[in-house]
Amino acid sequence: MDFEQTDQEQVEQLQKWWRENWKALIGGLVLGLGGILGWDQYQLWQQDKAAHASEQFEAVAELVGKRGLAEAAAKAEQLVAKSPRSPYAAHAKLSVAKAAAEAEDWEQAAKHLEWVVDSAAQAELRTVATLRMAKVRWAQGQIDAALSLLKGNSDDAFAPAFAELRGDIERQKGNAQAARAAYQQALDSGVDYIDRAGLQRKLDDLPTNS
Repeated sequence: MDFEQTDQEQVEQLQKWWRENWKALIGGLVLGLGGILGWDQYQLWQQDKAAHASEQFEAVAELVGKRGLAEAAAKAEQLVAKSPRSPYAAHAKLSVAKAAAEAEDWEQAAKHLEWVVDSAAQAELRTVATLRMAKVRWAQGQIDAALSLLKGNSDDAFAPAFAELRGDIERQKGNAQAARAAYQQALDSGVDYIDRAGLQRKLDDLPTNS
């Protein structure tokens, strides 16, 4: 299971989301909390909360790096309990899910990904988790469930990744025509991150008589 490319997409999309939405996000929070806490107090409170969430995420990442999966999962749950709307919570869950998938512990991977899909505040990270969940279901042999997760993605930035994975699954099923259509859809996108040479090889390797 290769999650590395999706990690890069995740980071890029989170940065893009923050650049586009930080003013509106902060403005809304200020309107809601300013009268209670005051702007200075609110800033200190938010900084402390973000710093704590960041520290917890770093702890999760360190445990994952040491293959301490059970401890990393427990730390991620603590972070979710304290800061469920923070992107750090979603990142922590994604990190633990990735480690579980690399250990072929598919049920654990699915458990953490499901939280991100259902509960993460950031749409881009929910999309990343959906793509990864499809990979997990595919690895579990749940082909129809995997393909169902890959339908209806409306995020143009992730559409090629969804299409390529659909092509991979359809190719494994022996559906060369469906695989060809999916690979071509990915190739026709204007997204820079895709491996066009790799996609073309996949297309060229498909049988032409089906």
